[in-house]
This record gives sequence, C-alpha cells and structure tokens, in this order.
Amino acid sequence: MTESIFFQVIVLGYLLVSLIAITLTYREQKRNGISSPLFRVIGFALCTIWPVALVVLGSARLLQRA
Repeated sequence: MTESIFFQVIVLGYLLVSLIAITLTYREQKRNGISSPLFRVIGFALCTIWPVALVVLGSARLLQRA
C-alpha cells in the first residue's frame, strides 16, 4: 500500500515539474515571438523528458551508495 502511495507522489511530482517547465517554455516562446510548430513541439517534448535525467542520475547515485 505504501509503495503505491509513494509511486503516486513521485508521478505527481514529475507531472508538476513538467507542467511548470512547459508553462515557462510556452511563456518564453510567446515573449520571443517563436511561432514555429516544430520548435514548440521540440520545446514541450524536452520539458517532459529532462526530469527523467534527474531521476536516472538520482537513482544511480543511490545505487552507488548501496
């Protein structure tokens, strides 16, 4: 039961970080006049992918300590 709650908290945190990054990217693109759909999609995709790198690095560090 607690593993399920822990997983849900992790997923919620990931979604929150991704949503904040997407919002900031959208505002920056709008402010700079970027209207290319390709650049928008690339920016939004990178916003959802980069937190994975943090999780992988954090997990690697925890495994290294064990």
